[in-house]
Amino acid sequence: MIPRKRPIILILFSLLLIFPLICLASEIADQYFQSGISFYDQGDSVKALAEFQKATQEKPDFAQAYYNMAIIYDQQESFPEAIQAYKKVLQIDPNTGMVLENLAMDSYLVGNFKDAMYYVKFAESLGKPINTMLQNQIWAEYMKGARGTLISVSGPESEETKALRRQLETDIAGLEKAIEKKAVTSGDLIELGSKYRQIGDIDKAIEIMKRARELNENNPMLYAELALCYFLDDEPDLFVEYFEKARKLGYKPSVSLRDLEVQSMTRD
Repeated sequence: MIPRKRPIILILFSLLLIFPLICLASEIADQYFQSGISFYDQGDSVKALAEFQKATQEKPDFAQAYYNMAIIYDQQESFPEAIQAYKKVLQIDPNTGMVLENLAMDSYLVGNFKDAMYYVKFAESLGKPINTMLQNQIWAEYMKGARGTLISVSGPESEETKALRRQLETDIAGLEKAIEKKAVTSGDLIELGSKYRQIGDIDKAIEIMKRARELNENNPMLYAELALCYFLDDEPDLFVEYFEKARKLGYKPSVSLRDLEVQSMTRD
């Protein structure tokens, strides 16, 4: 019987040797992580990024280190690299920070609207819906890619499109009712206007966006929405004007919207 116990003793002894090594790697990873935070606070994002990378090499499941790497990539506008880092976070812990919203945003910025919609739905399934205005922008681009235009496509609507329209109309009714009961903000009106734009009522959308501008004339999403409305209303000059205004205020357009701007600027 004694010989049978030796493998167990050897295994336990091996685990005792490995455990301190795991603890040591974790401590080293934490040191790199804290060093990265320090460099970032000093304004040196390049060194901070390098430290966070070292932390993940020591501790491959270090979700927060990957998340911080992604934030720095976002600031550098290295969106493909940010997406890869956020995906690592998602594999390890989908509840870290705003990983799903950031993945949706970055996918939107690189023109991958299918993935952006996936992350929108994933966030909803976790009970953590993303920013409504961003969701509306993603959905609008996704619908264009899926159907060649927005939901206001002419001709017979599919059952899926009818369902989407009914949902939008329900959303509009709810928003209008809520707005009646409180002091309206520009954000409320932008959200409402974007819903009208999505069902194809462009005149109503523009009217509401102009009301929103009276409350806050420095919201980039307002001008991005107005630009898209004028594009759909076949007003290329106004599209370019408002699109440029949105960009000057910090709006980061998707690839497809930049393509629309080029097309509009070259039209007679």
